[in-house]
Amino acid sequence: MNTLAEQLNLAQQHRIQKFNDAHFEWLIQFESQFTHAITLTFNEHRIAQFNKRIKSLKVFEGQSLIELQRKSLTCFRRKLNKSLFGAVAQRYENKLLLIPMSHGLYTGGRLHYHCAIGIPEDRFEAIDMKVRAAWKAAPLSGHHIDIKPYRSSEWLGYMNRETKYINRECIDWSNVCVPSVPGQFPTTAE
Repeated sequence: MNTLAEQLNLAQQHRIQKFNDAHFEWLIQFESQFTHAITLTFNEHRIAQFNKRIKSLKVFEGQSLIELQRKSLTCFRRKLNKSLFGAVAQRYENKLLLIPMSHGLYTGGRLHYHCAIGIPEDRFEAIDMKVRAAWKAAPLSGHHIDIKPYRSSEWLGYMNRETKYINRECIDWSNVCVPSVPGQFPTTAE
């Protein structure tokens, strides 16, 4: 028979797996619409300056850093959406499919975002340049940007690996964009 500690540990592992699986199931519903897998890093020097300033103000730095990360990604999302779709992005509902997940904050690693995005095929050739320009405009943007075609659900599993606990918000829900009509992207004529 297992000890109580082993039983509690096993129960905790089951809860974590159930939570992780639920998020993966939510992600997988958009798989047919994902076109690119993107990694965006933050500038470590700017993060260090921010942490130094926060510590001097005696503010809880974790939550403040999360908010600053989200604001940086919000800036990126808006710039990318406008760059890809122009004024259409402002007049109508979401046109860009974007699912961002933050990584590194809870594991002590390098802060970065993994994103799965979906764009219309007629905008593929400009995506590299537009993603780089949009991220460069974000307040905490770093220099490492990786943009690859989306190939399989393995990317979603990789993105989802730090989604383990309710109080660790890895999915940046404030920056999730799902087109108003799933699977339907605007044309330049709209």
